[in-house]
Formats: sequence, structure tokens, C-alpha cells
Amino acid sequence: TVKEGEAIFFRKNKWKEVGNMDLEMRRCFSKDSLAPGGAHQHLAQFLARPCNAELARIVSTKLTTVAQISCLVPTPTAATGDGAVHTPRRGVVVVNTHLFFHPGASHIRLLLLSAILTEVKEARSRWERETGAELAIVFAGDFNSEPDTGAIEFVASGQVSKVHPEWLAAAGFAWGDGDPQEDASAPESVEETSDAATTLLQTSHPSAELPPSFTGKQGGMSLGEDHRRQAAAAGAEREEHGVDLMHNLALASADAFESSFTNYVQGYIGCLDYIFYEANMLGVSQVVPLPQEKEVAPTALPSERFPSDHLSLCCDLHWLPVLPATLHHPDGTHASSTQPVPKEHGTQQGGAGGGVGGRRGGAAEGLAARYPGRLKDRIRLPHPASPHLIHKAVCALQAGMLVAVPTDTVYGLCAAADNAQGVARLFEVKGRSKCKAIAVCLASVDEIGTFGDTAGLPAGLLEALLPGPMTILLKRMPSAPVCEALTAGLDTFG
Repeated sequence: TVKEGEAIFFRKNKWKEVGNMDLEMRRCFSKDSLAPGGAHQHLAQFLARPCNAELARIVSTKLTTVAQISCLVPTPTAATGDGAVHTPRRGVVVVNTHLFFHPGASHIRLLLLSAILTEVKEARSRWERETGAELAIVFAGDFNSEPDTGAIEFVASGQVSKVHPEWLAAAGFAWGDGDPQEDASAPESVEETSDAATTLLQTSHPSAELPPSFTGKQGGMSLGEDHRRQAAAAGAEREEHGVDLMHNLALASADAFESSFTNYVQGYIGCLDYIFYEANMLGVSQVVPLPQEKEVAPTALPSERFPSDHLSLCCDLHWLPVLPATLHHPDGTHASSTQPVPKEHGTQQGGAGGGVGGRRGGAAEGLAARYPGRLKDRIRLPHPASPHLIHKAVCALQAGMLVAVPTDTVYGLCAAADNAQGVARLFEVKGRSKCKAIAVCLASVDEIGTFGDTAGLPAGLLEALLPGPMTILLKRMPSAPVCEALTAGLDTFG
């Protein structure tokens, strides 16, 4: 039996399929594909690194992810309306996929998307030569990635850096790693529960540098010197685990990343599904609004009204108008051609259009403008507490944002102790008097001496009391790496 599948449907009286391919993704990472001259040779050196041996094994032998690619051109009647036979001038390449999911495998989705877009570009070029039509790309499906993840940043902006925090955050992933969210009733270890205390209220831009306090897949956050030394040594490691990925397609999200969620189930609420379109050839006429949270919250998904755990995304796309352009050939002759001219509606996220002499020639100029677009303005629902989301919490804290973490009693708001912007925001959100100091949480007892004077304490006292439900008040060390506002001008540290 097949639990999940993919399909592309089209009206045969409107469209004619002139080409299709089912892309088995693990073939993209075979020896032939990675060899010199292969379609994906740019990934060969990265996957050959010893630290990526397990990743290479997974993507080349374990994945069952596929992508469907179909080339459609209007039927003669649909294209002209007069019933005459004409060569179609335009068509679409429709791409559909359902990406592999594990909360700790965001790096795999990045590689899959890079491979898919490489294959799509090659197939589009071949079909354009065969049909003589200009083909626009529409890429849709279940990406199993939130809008602020590296996967979506890559698709919409055209690039993701080798030092993107998700490369290192996912580096420890191995095939067979369990997902604690798959079985909500499965007990978690004490260590897992402690590490999972990362429910975000806000997140920073995903391309933010990994802060010095990040120490790995299950690492915590601290401001101690030990962690600073570890972070200095981790710079090269970040580059080893990552690879620069780029593409020059002007892809934009049909909903401009305004949807709060497309998946709403017990234990998880998030936006995982997308319709991307090539913004220098197509525009969005309308997007069917998704239901609000109050409509799905009483029963979650699926329900009688919404029979899937994912909501359906629907939009109408239109061709952008074309104007004559002049093509300059190497032999000095000229030829008249056409190019789409992007209008405001077609590039709602600031997308770029083709320059003179080619509809896709200038596509890269405005890629960054479409992402993050209006991402910061979208209504965000809290992320589930998960060790796989720690890197998001770290990035948020480093950017001066706040994070809500579960404690032994209630959820508490926290900021990075050495970030003045974050501490100021914490006082403001809590409505706390600036005359009242805020306690600091550290990763280990060993770091307390960096912040407070422990010289007069009996040996073993701190280890006996912590971790535990109490705050230790000490004389603040002059070199304590915290902003002044945190201690409210006092010479003590808690």
C-alpha cells in the first residue's frame, strides 16, 4: 500500500502535456550524478567530507522522495480561441513534490530542493528547444518546511549560506533517529525534556549568524568562557557541515508568506505547503483565503469540514504582458523578440523581471527582495518545544528577540543576558520595573563563577543545590558578561 503520493491534474481541453518526468531523488546523489560533468557535481565535494558520510548515505540510498515535473502548453483552441492550429508561445513547467520529513533533517530538504531546481532548469531548457514555447515554472507541494527555514529561504531568495545555522543543527542526524513528536504518548527522557524547552514567540531572520553560545545538536545557551572557546573552534566545523547553494530562478510565494498555517494537528501548527511561481513571467490574480485558526481549532485537522491534516492552497495565476525587445546576436545582427514586463501585481514581493534582451536575464537582481518579503508581518503561532528547534531559539536570542521556555511551574520569557535590546524588550513585555533585577539561567554550575563570586561558598554546595527550584544570589563579578540593565544597577547577581 502507498500511504502518501503525488499527482498533477490538468484539463485536457485546455492543456497538452508535451513532456513529463518522475524524478527519484536519490538518483540525483548517485556516483554518476556527482561525478565530473554530472548534473549535481557541485555537491560532490560537500558530500565526500568525512563528517557528511551518513548524510551522503541517506540521500543516495535511503530516501524515497520523488518530484513530478510536467510540461504543459495550451491546446491550440485554448491558446487562440479560433480553433486554428498555432504553435504555442507560452507554457508552464509544473513541479510537485512532498519532501522528506524529520524535524532534525532540515539539511536533507535543502539538498533535495537544490537537486530538484537543477533538474527543473535542465528539463525546462530541453522542452523549450523542443516546443519553441517560453515556459514558466510553477513549483508546489508539501515542503515540510516553515517559511523561516533554510529550505524556503533557498527557494525564495535564490541562495543559502554554508554557515546557515541549520547545517550544523542537523549535522548529528542519522537514519533511524526517532521523532518524539510522532508519538505524543511516548515518554521522553529527562534530558530530552530539558533540552526541548524552546517554544518561540518570535524568531529572527534565518540567515543570522550562529551565536557564540551554540554548541551543537543538543547544545544549550550560555555566556560562559568555556562555551566561547568552544564556539571559536566551531567556526570551521560550521563550514564543514554546510555548502553554499544558489539558483537564479525568480520564484515567489503566491501568498507572500502571509499564511499562518497550512497544517494544524495535535502537537504541531505550522505552514508547510507552498505555491511558488516564476515572478518574472507570471503574476497572482487572486489567492483563496485559508480558514482562520478559530475555524479549525475546535477539532484540529482532519475534520468533517477539512478532510486532510493539510489545508488546500488555491490561487489564480496570469501571464505578465510582453513587449518587444531586441536580441543582439554575436554576428552583429538583430532580431525582434518579446519579453514579459513585470507589473506590481506580478511581483508582489519585489521580484525582478528579465532585462532587455531576455526574459530571465535579470532574474537574479531582485531575488533577495522577495524573501523575506512580508514574512515578519505574518501572524505566527508558537512552535512546539523540540530539541530540533534549539537553533531557532538561539538565533532569536542573539537577534534581541524573546523566547518562552517551560519551567517547573509556568512558561517564562527570556532574553540573552548580554543583549541590551533583548533585555530592554523583556522589561517592556513583562511590564517589569527597571528597578527590579532579573535572574539569569546558565547551562552548568561550572559557569556560575564567571558571573558571581563563589570564593566564600563551601565546596559542593552549588552542585548540591543546582539544578533546582531556587535562585542563588552572589556578588556580581566586575567582568560578568551581562548588560547593566539586567541587574538594575545592583552589585549582586542572581
